[in-house]
Amino acid sequence: DEIVHICAGSGLVPNFSILKHALHVYPELKHRMVISNKTYDDIIFRDKLIELQRKHPQRLELAFSLTRQEDKSLTLQDIDISFGRISQELLGKIVDSEKQQHFMVCGPAISKYDKKKAKAEGVLPQPRFLETVMNHLDALGVQQGQITKESYG
Repeated sequence: DEIVHICAGSGLVPNFSILKHALHVYPELKHRMVISNKTYDDIIFRDKLIELQRKHPQRLELAFSLTRQEDKSLTLQDIDISFGRISQELLGKIVDSEKQQHFMVCGPAISKYDKKKAKAEGVLPQPRFLETVMNHLDALGVQQGQITKESYG
């Protein structure tokens, strides 16, 4: 029924390609995109995404999660904007066990450098975007088979 794209930073790039292709080839498929960036101005393909949503309002929903946006009065018609990191609460509004949803998660994950540094300090590496989102989805009951993940960093 629906693909939920959960992206941070340049993790949006592969999902944007998937989105454009799917909107053209699979007219029955709906998409939700939850995009995390530091600020509104940092969102890659922002204007093109907004244009696609306006062109396909029944098939594409956008939500921006801005972690360092100073102007908290920012609002956009038909686009949810939240301030801070993507939370379990935010994802809980999207996860719908009544629908067949597939989640595509793309963004920074714990790198080999993070692991090396943590090991040297005798601690566990801190979760990054990918691990945090995966934990949220798990807590919301999303099955591993419903998730495709990709990381960088």
